[in-house]
Amino acid sequence: MSPTGRQTYYDPMLSDFATRNFDVEGMGFVADQIMGTVTVGKQSGLYYVYDKSGFMQLHDDLRAPRTAANKVMFSTSTDEFFCPNRALAGEIALEDLANEDRAIGLRRNTTLGITLGLRRMQEVRVAALATSSGNPSAIVQLSGADAWSAVNSADVLGPVSSAHIGIWRVTGLKPTHCVIDYETLMCLKRNKYLLDMYRYTRGGQLTDEIVFQEVLQVPNVIVAGGLKSDAPKGAVAAASNIGTIWGPTCLFFVAQPGQGTMETTNYLQRFRWRNPELPIPYRGPDGNELTFSVQRTVYDGAGQAHVEVLETGYFQSEKVTGGELAYLIKPR
Repeated sequence: MSPTGRQTYYDPMLSDFATRNFDVEGMGFVADQIMGTVTVGKQSGLYYVYDKSGFMQLHDDLRAPRTAANKVMFSTSTDEFFCPNRALAGEIALEDLANEDRAIGLRRNTTLGITLGLRRMQEVRVAALATSSGNPSAIVQLSGADAWSAVNSADVLGPVSSAHIGIWRVTGLKPTHCVIDYETLMCLKRNKYLLDMYRYTRGGQLTDEIVFQEVLQVPNVIVAGGLKSDAPKGAVAAASNIGTIWGPTCLFFVAQPGQGTMETTNYLQRFRWRNPELPIPYRGPDGNELTFSVQRTVYDGAGQAHVEVLETGYFQSEKVTGGELAYLIKPR
């Protein structure tokens, strides 16, 4: 038996809750902090890619009398995007709802679990995209005595300086952001040479502030600490099943995160589409449009599972839109 119209509807309160809990700090997820967000009117389409060399070209600006000024030229190409539907669902036994003192607690927690699953998958996709070969302008692998885990021998400032210069030499811009994984940050704070530099001025201690401002030398340092499990679905994850999402990473890049347009300067952009056939966007209490709509469906007919299913999702594509704006150090 299919659910009836009275058994299926969109819940605006849970939709607001899901939207508010997607792009929030916590769990070590950083994807939303490093991408620009472009809202698009179609699920797929094209966007322009500009050849940066045209903006660095030297032009003869001397104009003789009765002659036309020399022309400034630049070239463009196009790339495409497609926003697939990312969705997850959870179910609650009707008996549990009937026996729960506050049914909304079960619904909110189920919605939170769904949203967390969507966030973790976004983090996995973005980490793979940001660090894959061919996406950053350069990838430098450190190993042996040069690996930053070799705290008694590794040079940290040399590779960092190379990253800054590498981005500046091809774009004219300085990196604004750095994503560094938590384990690598702990290695930097134990590095022998860095500790010696601040032995007499900072009491021999390397704080996060020193590492961020004076070692990595960018205004925005984001520590990636998200974890993932490769345990089979439904199984309890052992420690051996849990690994980091980003892996050993020190990624320098230029970004203007948050809502924007294709004119904002970003290494990564996420294209987000809202399906006009769905009863969204709702508006939250602050008047802002909601990204997620939570659908609740009750299956309580004869032969059915007697559960309430909650489902939410969104349409999004993540793209590298400025590979020259990034430089990746694989530190260990």
